[in-house]
Amino acid sequence: MKKIKRKLVEIYRAIRWRADIKNIDKPFVYCDDIDSGGFRQVGTDIISHNMLGVLVTHNGVKGGHHRYGGFVEITLSNESCTMWEGKMYRDELGDLEEISFRVKGDAERETLIRAFEQIVKELKNNGNKLIK
Repeated sequence: MKKIKRKLVEIYRAIRWRADIKNIDKPFVYCDDIDSGGFRQVGTDIISHNMLGVLVTHNGVKGGHHRYGGFVEITLSNESCTMWEGKMYRDELGDLEEISFRVKGDAERETLIRAFEQIVKELKNNGNKLIK
């Protein structure tokens, strides 16, 4: 399954670059099984002078705290020329306390803003279904 997904991503990115599509952040739906109790996975490449990959995986609203099974996973990846640095901080028990990252440059700032807009749009439009 991972090999198929990876190949689909490669084909999708090649099509976008060959068509010379700039500044169009159209999401690509990898998996949409949220209505049958699964999850939804949506990704895109935010292109400017750099390329920032965004992948949002979630399973909708489950009606409560973490024991109900709801989750949101956000992955940002440097697809090309993204100047950034990041840090993770853990407490003495090893639990994650903080994640911070810094983007360096105006293009990186622009792609980061557009990435967060895509994340918020996906979660607002497709993440508010109550699924039991």
